[in-house]
Amino acid sequence: MTALGTLVECQKGALWMESEPGKPYECVAALGIGRALRPLAPDSSLIQFLSRSRWVIDLDEYRPGFPPYPDLVIPDWLSEIEDAWLIVPLMLYNQLIGFILLAQPLSKIEFNWEVSDLLKAAGHQLANSLAQQQASEALLVARQFESFHRMSAFIVHDLKNLIAQLSLLLENAEKHKNNPEFQEDVLLTIDNSVTKMNQLLLRLRGASTGQEQHSLDLHQRVRAALLSKSKFKPVPSLTVRKNARIRADPERLERVIGHIIQNACEATPYDGHVEILLDSTPTEAILEIRDSGKGMEEDFVKERLFRPFDSTKTSGMGIGAYECRTYMEELGGSVLVSSTVGKGTRFRLSFPLSSGSLNEVYADASNHTG
Repeated sequence: MTALGTLVECQKGALWMESEPGKPYECVAALGIGRALRPLAPDSSLIQFLSRSRWVIDLDEYRPGFPPYPDLVIPDWLSEIEDAWLIVPLMLYNQLIGFILLAQPLSKIEFNWEVSDLLKAAGHQLANSLAQQQASEALLVARQFESFHRMSAFIVHDLKNLIAQLSLLLENAEKHKNNPEFQEDVLLTIDNSVTKMNQLLLRLRGASTGQEQHSLDLHQRVRAALLSKSKFKPVPSLTVRKNARIRADPERLERVIGHIIQNACEATPYDGHVEILLDSTPTEAILEIRDSGKGMEEDFVKERLFRPFDSTKTSGMGIGAYECRTYMEELGGSVLVSSTVGKGTRFRLSFPLSSGSLNEVYADASNHTG
C-alpha cells in the first residue's frame, strides 16, 4: 500500500483483501485513516465494477448514475472518507483479490490515462506479491498441521497403553471389592474414563464417530462444560435468561465451550469473576462468556487469536480458538471477541435456530454456579 502510494505522492490509504473466495473483502491495513472501515460483500456494486472493468476509480469525478461510472454505486461511508481520491483494483489474472483506497496527494497531480496505467500495472505486481505471501502462509499452516498429525500418532500409542492398564484395573477391582459402595464408585469412574479415551482414540484415527449433529439442550451442554472445569478458580457463574435447543455434536460443542471457560478462568485472578450468560431470540441462541482477567491487545485479537498454532501461553498449542471459530462457522453461527487489556474479555457465541427449535424460558433468570 505504501509503495503504491509513493508513485502518486500519497501518504494515506487503506487495503481491502478477500480472505477466501466468496467471503467479504475486509480492510486488512490502513494508514492515516481514523474512521472505521467496513467490509464489502463480493456481490456489492463496487466489487462487481472493479472485477468487470479493472478501472482505477477517480472519486473526484464520481457522481452516482453519471458517466464515466453510470452503473457504479459506491457506499456513502467509503466515498465520505476524508481526502479519499483513488480506488485501485488488485487483479491476479482475472480475479479481483483486493483493492486499495488512496488519499489525496501531497501536491496536485492530474489523474490521466498515464497515471491510471501506472497504478494498474503496480496493482498487478502488488497482487502477485500478496498472493505469494498468502500461499506461503497457507503452506506453513499445512506443514504445522502435518507435524501435529505426526505427534498424534504418539498420543494414540500412549492412549492405547492407558486404556489397557485401566481395563486391567477394572477387572481386578471388580474381583477384589472391600467396600462395595466405594469400589462401585471407582468402577463407574474408571469405566467412564475408558469410554472417553476410546472416543478420543477413534477421533484421532479419523473415525467419524462423535461428529454427527443432534438436537441438544444448550443449557445442559453448558452445564456439562462447566462441570468438566469445576476445579478451576474463580468458579464461573451461569445466568440463563432464555434457553434454546440447537443442532450440534455434543462432544465437540462441549469441548469448544469448555475451552473458552478454561481460558477465561486461567486469565482471571482468584478474586475476579467469570460470568456466563445464556439467552436466545426467535432466530439465534446467544452464549456470552465474560471475565475480569488480564485481557488481550486489540492487534492480537484481530490478527493472531484465531490463527492456528499461535498462542500466548508457553504450554499452549494455539488450537482451541481456531477450533472454536471453525466449528461455529460449520454450524452457521459466529464468534465475536472484544477485549481490553487489564479489564477483561468477552466471547459472544451465536447459534442459528431453526423454525422448529424449542425455546425454554426461565422466568426467574436465576444464577447457576458451575
